[in-house]
Amino acid sequence: RSLTDQQISMSPRSFLRIILPFVFTIFFVNQTQALAIADQFRIDRHLGTKTPYWTEFNGTQTPSPDGCGAIPIHFNFLSRHGSRQPTKGDTKQLEQLSKDLIKYGPRFTNTSFSWMSTWKNTYSPAFAGELDHLGEIELYNMSKRFLQRYPDLFTKKYNSVAYPIRTTEVSRTSRSGNAFGYGLWEGTGELGPCNYETFFLYSVAKKNDSLLRFWENCPNFTKVEEDPKTIEQSTLYLKSISDALVTSVKAILGIGSSQDDWQVTIDDVMLLYTACSFDVAISGDTKFCAAFSDRDILQLEYASDLEDYYVRGPGSPVGTNVSCPLLIDFFAVMDKAIASPFAPEEESFMRFAHAETILPFLTYLGVIQDSHGMMWDTPWEEIENRTYRTSLFSPFASNVAFLLYSCENSTKFRVKLLRNEVEMMFPGCDEMYCPYDKLKMIYQEKLKCNYNEICGNFPAVCPQVENLPSKDVHVTVLTVVIVGVTCLISGIVGTFLAMRFYDARQKKAKYGRLELDASDHDL
Repeated sequence: RSLTDQQISMSPRSFLRIILPFVFTIFFVNQTQALAIADQFRIDRHLGTKTPYWTEFNGTQTPSPDGCGAIPIHFNFLSRHGSRQPTKGDTKQLEQLSKDLIKYGPRFTNTSFSWMSTWKNTYSPAFAGELDHLGEIELYNMSKRFLQRYPDLFTKKYNSVAYPIRTTEVSRTSRSGNAFGYGLWEGTGELGPCNYETFFLYSVAKKNDSLLRFWENCPNFTKVEEDPKTIEQSTLYLKSISDALVTSVKAILGIGSSQDDWQVTIDDVMLLYTACSFDVAISGDTKFCAAFSDRDILQLEYASDLEDYYVRGPGSPVGTNVSCPLLIDFFAVMDKAIASPFAPEEESFMRFAHAETILPFLTYLGVIQDSHGMMWDTPWEEIENRTYRTSLFSPFASNVAFLLYSCENSTKFRVKLLRNEVEMMFPGCDEMYCPYDKLKMIYQEKLKCNYNEICGNFPAVCPQVENLPSKDVHVTVLTVVIVGVTCLISGIVGTFLAMRFYDARQKKAKYGRLELDASDHDL
């Protein structure tokens, strides 16, 4: 046949399987390029934990060492959910922002922002916190890239034992797992005209999920989170820059100083930044971001990072150590795969959770460190060059992967670390493919952690009898004797009455006069 004939005979299903990944990739790339062209500063990479997903992966990777397979035998994975809609709280505040802009917008002298006078909040409370379509695309495209890099890793016919997927008990993480799984097994099933493959995701109730929501039931973490001193650095920093931020935003929008003009506060500035963040993450729209200078954006990003740094980053030992069950689980999963390296029961283990999961875990791994520390009065040069950036480590759909390799030489197993798809060395290991035994040595102390001790989850301890006054002991013994005698007498009487009742029923049965009681049918 000619090429034209082959193209004509291609089924719609096959055509879609080939073309859809490229369409979504082109969409993602074009959107990113548009943002870069519109603003070389790349606002879309400085929005803290509301930053849309981005990766520095350029298609190159270090070849596996001699004697090791080119394809990992196990894919050990954790991902944050994709871009989401604002929460109910954010949506309510955006409604108020809309009212303020409609009221004061007509007085703005900068005509570039005339649209603000008619702006209405389009984010609905009905979809608060839900995964957005762009979030679906982020996870779908990511899975396609992993599938392209490791095509032999997901070749087994899908079954829930080989490919377990765990999410938190939140819809956006479950839907993120669905989007990722759809990309992996698209067209490999037998359901519908497009051969859809169904797959299983499971979760644990929030109150019991110490693996992916380890902060949920950790009293010591709650104390840290609710302590005003925890966010003191962020509060002091915002206070130090608030006047300059307000002045900058008013100047850019063209807001006058009369009583009839908008009396902008730092809270209003923060809300404009929120609107900027969600518009960029969901639609790539930077119109709200234009209300800020580049320095304004960097300062707001740092203020947000300061809070996370002391709640669940390097500045909070409890906030990071609480993630230890997750590290233990990562190694337990690899130990299980190593037990049967030639045909591992599990070929992957995938988890989908939150920024509150990713950030402490990366810090506990030692991936996130900051030699300078972070304070409200840190010099600007150090702020710009800091290591701890939530925009980098925990954008929407941020992810961590441990890839396990089987080797034929003396080093039987090696592990490679990926962060947001980019390979990097494990802290403390000088090889990209770290020997597994060495890796366990590096983390041996952290793998000995006790979650309940970290969190202060101790059972109530009852006083021992020997510690009580002797008078109380005598009373306790007397009470036991009285209760025992009472139970014995009750047992004798009960037995006697039961025997009399049994004899009576036997006599009735003998003469055919046994009548069924209604209770006999309540079985």
